[in-house]
Amino acid sequence: MNKSKPNMIYTPKLKIPLGEIILKQNGSHVLKIKKPNKSEYEEITIDSLMSLIYSSKNEDNTYRDSDF
Repeated sequence: MNKSKPNMIYTPKLKIPLGEIILKQNGSHVLKIKKPNKSEYEEITIDSLMSLIYSSKNEDNTYRDSDF
């Protein structure tokens, strides 16, 4: 039985689960990510996630092309 959560987001091609999008009471959106094989979760704001992506991109020139 598929118990997928309605706010789960997945990668476009292979449908790999990324996490659950949650709207907090203050109006911000967070991505709730589960640690594999554990019952531990971490919530990261979308702004923080984008900041991590861009800072990683600027530090590592191997991040170039995408299949999207």
